[in-house]
Amino acid sequence: GQSSFSGGACVDCAAGEFSFSGGLCIPCSAGFSSAGGSTACFPCEAGEASVEGGQCIPRCSFGQAYSSVFLVCATCPSGTFSRAGDVSCTRCPHNQYSPEGSAVCFQDGKIGGHMRVTQDFSQFLVSEWSRATAIVLETEVRYIDVLWTGSGSTFIDFTIDDPNLQELDDEDSNIRRLSGNEKMLLLYQWFVTGDERLEDYPYDIIDFEVYSRKATSDDTDPTQVVTLFAPDSPTPEMIIPTRELNQGNGQQETVSGFYFADTTLEISVTVGAASALPACASVLALLALLVVLL
Repeated sequence: GQSSFSGGACVDCAAGEFSFSGGLCIPCSAGFSSAGGSTACFPCEAGEASVEGGQCIPRCSFGQAYSSVFLVCATCPSGTFSRAGDVSCTRCPHNQYSPEGSAVCFQDGKIGGHMRVTQDFSQFLVSEWSRATAIVLETEVRYIDVLWTGSGSTFIDFTIDDPNLQELDDEDSNIRRLSGNEKMLLLYQWFVTGDERLEDYPYDIIDFEVYSRKATSDDTDPTQVVTLFAPDSPTPEMIIPTRELNQGNGQQETVSGFYFADTTLEISVTVGAASALPACASVLALLALLVVLL
């Protein structure tokens, strides 16, 4: 597990390498890795992979599972969850739910929040984020329930508990009196609208989604989950008609995009009172024809 240069001291081989007694450090083959100072390599676990001389890392991100049959990462359906490197999706426990591609399950009756902030995950502290979130929502840190955090910038899955009504008094603000779900929706509204109350929030929010389990007839299906305030269908693309332009050399070129009329047309019409309606109808028809021709 050690090696040395000529005239130098013996040092441990780096992680992802190994050595025999008195030999040089050798990179582990792809699909294998090692701890520092090792004399042998170990295979990566199912759902992990490595390059030559590298460390084992998850093949798939959270909310996905690696299929050894199709050799792809499959998104976990709603009602299940997974962590990075999992090879299967785990069903949510009773009275819990999850959206598609989730790392956690949320408790029934609570709105789940999935936030992504810009801070590097290696520098992220749950205690500091919980404290900052509690301050902006005028609640206690113990009511911010962080279920999971993950890398990729930093992801946070969390819920907010209801305040203890016995701890409130007449001087408390309306925000402090809100339920946990109301505070979650308020925080989401501030994010969407760019409210000034988030200007001093020490985290830059990249994305923020909130979820709830959809009410069903039997009220027991954990797969019926809705992303709150999300459109039911994608926004349709704007259709811009093409236009033929005369290039001046007798050729026509068809282009698409926004354009303005090349000519300003002024029409002056004088009609009598008795024939006002028929004349107006004729003018509107003429204008419609001119629009089509232009």
